Amino acid sequence: MTTLSAPIEADAAQLRRVRRDMLSAYAGAIDCADLHPATIRLPGGDAIQVDGASADESLIVEVVTHEDATAEGLRARLAQALLGLSLVRRARPGATLVLLVANDDVRRAATRWVPALTGGHPVRLATPQG
Repeated sequence: MTTLSAPIEADAAQLRRVRRDMLSAYAGAIDCADLHPATIRLPGGDAIQVDGASADESLIVEVVTHEDATAEGLRARLAQALLGLSLVRRARPGATLVLLVANDDVRRAATRWVPALTGGHPVRLATPQG
């Protein structure tokens, strides 16, 4: 069985595998053909890398892999992912934005912080199971 979480000290290759596995599981759970890393062009010419996007970029996903992070570390990672999603919102205003977290414990913790970090803009919190 593939693990869908990564320890804090995971190396870059482990984190890439976990992100890929989480995206694959989530895509299957929501019946999406494929979610792949993508570069989204922003207004003004800059670009941002996202962990997952549908082929038509109507679904954008950022992954938070660290379920066992300290509260401060988790908040920082969530803030980083949400900043990326807020930038994407400007380029793809109609896209569904998803913050994909490792498990329900992280989702419960994130539920307390996401509204404050998104300024009220809708971001869906999900686990790999949907």
